[in-house]
Amino acid sequence: MGINTLVKTSGNADKVACADMPFCSEAKDGLVRQLPKFERFLEVAALTNAEEINYSNIASDVMMSRGSITEWYGILYDTMIGFSVPPYTKTKKRKAVETERFYYFDVGLVRFFSRSRRSC
Repeated sequence: MGINTLVKTSGNADKVACADMPFCSEAKDGLVRQLPKFERFLEVAALTNAEEINYSNIASDVMMSRGSITEWYGILYDTMIGFSVPPYTKTKKRKAVETERFYYFDVGLVRFFSRSRRSC
């Protein structure tokens, strides 16, 4: 199919069988190494919820490349965890906004992700 997928085995939830992945263990190791940075990205995205997206600032906060941040926003869009509102450019009285805004679909997610590193 061309899409790399992880399929859980029915026997043990801890074991993960890889389908259509020639270098499965290397791919999983790469995903696990990125997990702390992805968690930080989710927190920063929650803290900047409903604001204009500045990929460069978020990339510097997460210590990743700008390209990775745009891919991660794509993951949030594809999984319907969040959505973007395109900029409104049809204005004559003031300068038009040029960047889109990101919104999590649920305020509970914003609260959860923004409090993820704080102690309760």
